[in-house]
Amino acid sequence: MSGYTPVFGSIYSGSLHGQWPAAALMATLLPLCDKNGTIDLHPKAISAMTGWPMKLLLLGLEQLSSPDPESRSQDAEGRRLVPLDAGRAWGWRLVNFVSYREKARLSAKSAREVESGENSERIRYRNTTRPPVTAGDRRSPPVTDPSNANTNKKEEGVPPGIDLSAWDAWFAYRKAAGKAIKPASVAAAQRKLAGFGDRQASVVEHSVANGYQGLYAPDAAKPAPRKAQTVAIGGVEWAV
Repeated sequence: MSGYTPVFGSIYSGSLHGQWPAAALMATLLPLCDKNGTIDLHPKAISAMTGWPMKLLLLGLEQLSSPDPESRSQDAEGRRLVPLDAGRAWGWRLVNFVSYREKARLSAKSAREVESGENSERIRYRNTTRPPVTAGDRRSPPVTDPSNANTNKKEEGVPPGIDLSAWDAWFAYRKAAGKAIKPASVAAAQRKLAGFGDRQASVVEHSVANGYQGLYAPDAAKPAPRKAQTVAIGGVEWAV
């Protein structure tokens, strides 16, 4: 029937602030709820168990069962208690009990992790296995995920100084153009891009804008068009 429920000070800082005896009775009723938030007790039983004078107990129950337009939660029009059965005058369900229970669970979980050192160990592990990366550190090669088919970064890492954002854009462009960079050529292509230094992003942008299949700086000479070749098939010459 009953259980343990932490009582948070927020019950006194909301619209119950200064309301007597509703605020104090609310703190009394929380531990009497079962796991579903119901208080299936007659007021006489509550009074006998808690020592509340019957007159004050009934007044507090009336206040908690009344609509409250200033309540943080407007479930059931701000009521804290709703009757379990409209046919009888006793037995209630605490409207926001699930919220109280979840808040208590998270609070207990956090306290348990701090006390056991589990939280500190997790933070220490994260800090030692994942070195911090600043917003401007775009050229620090990350741990490579070989399953990432979009960036196609090699398992052995990438060349130092490469702009990974520029490389991703170039690789995606080549793939979309139907000229995907072959795995055997990835390392060479990355070294070539890294060789442009601080201009890598502008080189990729320039090459993509002009439809090039290779990387060319904006100030480089435009690559000469490929000379067409022909092959004879069945007595007819075809350009290839």
